[in-house]
Amino acid sequence: MNSMPGRVALTLVVVWIAAVLATAALAGEEVTTQPQVSAERIAQLVETIAGKAPCEEALKEAGAIGAPMVRPLLEKGDKGHVGSAITSYIKTAAIPELLRALRESDEPQRKISAWALWSILYYHGTGATDRDETAAGLAKAISTDSCAYVREYCANAAGRLKHKAVVPALLPMMDDKNIMVRAEAMRALGAIAPEASPDVLAAIEKGLADPDRNVRELSYETLADIRGKDASARLVAIADQNPGKLPFGLSQALMRCDTPEARRVLLKMLEDANARADIRENILKHFRDHVEADQWPPLGKYLDAKEWRIRAIAAQMAGTRGDAALAPRLRELVDENVVGDFGRDDNHVRQAAIEALGKLKDAEAVPVIAKRMRAVSVPAINALKEIGTPAAHEVIYDALSWDRARTAERFWQELGKIHFDTFLKLYDAKPLEDGNLAARLLLGMLENREMTLSAAQLEERTAAFLAKVNGPQPFPPPVRGDASQVAKIIFYKQDFVRVDLEVRVGGRGRGGSTVLYRLVKGNYLPIGTGWGWRP
Repeated sequence: MNSMPGRVALTLVVVWIAAVLATAALAGEEVTTQPQVSAERIAQLVETIAGKAPCEEALKEAGAIGAPMVRPLLEKGDKGHVGSAITSYIKTAAIPELLRALRESDEPQRKISAWALWSILYYHGTGATDRDETAAGLAKAISTDSCAYVREYCANAAGRLKHKAVVPALLPMMDDKNIMVRAEAMRALGAIAPEASPDVLAAIEKGLADPDRNVRELSYETLADIRGKDASARLVAIADQNPGKLPFGLSQALMRCDTPEARRVLLKMLEDANARADIRENILKHFRDHVEADQWPPLGKYLDAKEWRIRAIAAQMAGTRGDAALAPRLRELVDENVVGDFGRDDNHVRQAAIEALGKLKDAEAVPVIAKRMRAVSVPAINALKEIGTPAAHEVIYDALSWDRARTAERFWQELGKIHFDTFLKLYDAKPLEDGNLAARLLLGMLENREMTLSAAQLEERTAAFLAKVNGPQPFPPPVRGDASQVAKIIFYKQDFVRVDLEVRVGGRGRGGSTVLYRLVKGNYLPIGTGWGWRP
């Protein structure tokens, strides 16, 4: 519903207007007349700024005017920071010059000035500029300028300024012949949100009856912004007068009111399968985000909606509310392929269904999630974590071999101390190909499982360990270095042994690594290297 053109690149134009006055003043020079940049020249600069090529002409113009924040950068050849310097400059110097141009210039220059004011307020705010002076200038232009384009952009700028002093100038604009002027005046009233005085409400009533749909929809929202829940009765009456034709703006306004009467109208529209999909989607989101779960509508029908976005939202809500009866349908949604934008598979419905099944702790969903989890690995593993059955843990264990996001690894790191026996059982049945990953995980799980040994017991166990380490070369050689030696040996209760190796590297320093061993059939076999370390 935003009617203003998206001309972001034009924002920088205002520096050349503002610099004419501000540069000389900052330099301490007395100025009696201000040369103006022509509309034609500004158009040329706009084309240069908006193009993909370097803004050579624009930079040359900025240097010629001598903007104090820009010229030093140009002299140093630092073109990369010119944009931010110009932005700082226009926030402090441009608005007064543009207000002067609105009062004194011809129509083409006034149009440029009105657009530039809107652009600055929209993207940058007023900076150090006097807000009262800006409000007064905008109000005068809105009330008196003969050009509809100027009135339109000044009205929108007033909405960005959000200064109540502009309101008296906006109210008569609801009788303006130009549709865009009326629309932007109503938008500004909604943004400023003044008190609901008789004059303001009368202006809104004119907007509600406006022949233009865009003006009417803005008026619905403005009424809700200003009156809040007190606007509900009026908005519900409008909706009841037009059954089956709930405009987007009216639906937004009713959601802002959020009274029981407003919800009745919203639910009626939500149940209408022929209504606009975006309106139904937003209504369902409103109930999800702002209404207590026990007041939500039955969700089953929305899991079967033809719009995939509605199915995804309904799946989220089913999990949040704990609708276990919907689990069979949610399992079906996990298998559903949705083709989204540009013909690509879209996993939003699948992900929402998996997350819901996790919240429901649905054990029957484990095989279905396992089948599709590579497409949405993170939510799938999180859901299996919530389900928490042995079958779910086995699927997460299997994911260690392919999960690049390392979600499965983080799961075992966090919960392995609790599920150590489960992990060890899975590991014994299907050892991980990546021994270093297995060592990292097991070392984390073995924390606080160290054996408490006396000095004599430690010496005895160390001798037995060294005698049973498999192979003629018991410890891996250092990748780089002159020699390795055992720095520390730690014994655990489950026949695991941790060996910290210290490596000397050519006199330049030392480092090391940690190797995990396990007693298997009378010999200690290396599982892998856990991590590097420095003593």
